[in-house]
Amino acid sequence: MELRFSHTLSRLNHTILLFFVPILGILIPLFTGLLEDLPVSILSLGYGYLFCILLNFLIWKGNMWILLKTRSITNQPLSSRFTLMGGFAINILYTLVLSYIMLMMLDRFFFDRMLSIEKIRLSVLVMVVMSVLANNICEMFLLRVEKQITEEKLQKTELEKKHATYMALKFQVDPHFLFNSLNTLLCLSKKESAHTPEFIQSLAALYQYVLDKRNTDKVMLQEELAFVKKYILVQKMRFGDQLFLDIDLSENDLQSCQVIPMSLQILVENAIKHNEISINQPLHIKITHEDGCLVVVNNLNKLSHTPTSTGIGLYNLQERCQALYGRAPVIHKNESQFIIHLPV
Repeated sequence: MELRFSHTLSRLNHTILLFFVPILGILIPLFTGLLEDLPVSILSLGYGYLFCILLNFLIWKGNMWILLKTRSITNQPLSSRFTLMGGFAINILYTLVLSYIMLMMLDRFFFDRMLSIEKIRLSVLVMVVMSVLANNICEMFLLRVEKQITEEKLQKTELEKKHATYMALKFQVDPHFLFNSLNTLLCLSKKESAHTPEFIQSLAALYQYVLDKRNTDKVMLQEELAFVKKYILVQKMRFGDQLFLDIDLSENDLQSCQVIPMSLQILVENAIKHNEISINQPLHIKITHEDGCLVVVNNLNKLSHTPTSTGIGLYNLQERCQALYGRAPVIHKNESQFIIHLPV
């Protein structure tokens, strides 16, 4: 922030010194008639105008120094009332004293008291007014720059905060997936299933996808569905033909839609974990596309026990969707179905 402020101040300072200081150094004596009583001589007028330009240069440089010094001493931005009022008073005093002393020196040492004291006072008054006007314009401009820089800094901080939160949520997915997979492995091992070695090999392949996509915000829907299908095949080692997945999506949906990595897998996993799956109560999961959302529907089969859960999966997905899309998945539940609308 300070670097950009200093750069803007430097550009403003150069513009004032190159254009406005010389112009005011000529216009103020013309307006007040300060040099009218001098002999008509190029040398005399040249000295007079150069002196006025030098005086305006010193006024501007001094006022800028006061502005920055006041700001640094009070350790407050320009918007501070104390900084504005204090700098305003010091600028007037500095301009008044400097311009009066230098114009009196010009009259005494260069022009042998040929300048009118009334015109000197008028010139001093005009210089004070112009100084106040220039400083107010400068402060208004710098206030605008400061406000813009502060807003950008706040936006950057907010974005960094959201990114950090989002990354933390993404890294929660890995242990959550592993936790649930180990629970499935435990169930297979208790049954002494012949599918246990195959499950472990398939789990390794699935976890490779998790690792590959951990730093990716979005993946193509087609790629995510391929992962979900492999996940279903792994779960079928435990549940057999009691678990069904129906994907009703067009080719255009598959090629154009993008989703958060593992989002569909989390929803499918959530359905499997929280429902009874048996010959008498098979689980049907359906994925469709509707109004810019993927709709995941499963029938409800009430469990006879409370499932082991970290409580992370669905909450994690809701927070990631909120961070990435600005809206969370919409959840509906009735007596027979659990429905989730996932933003894409």
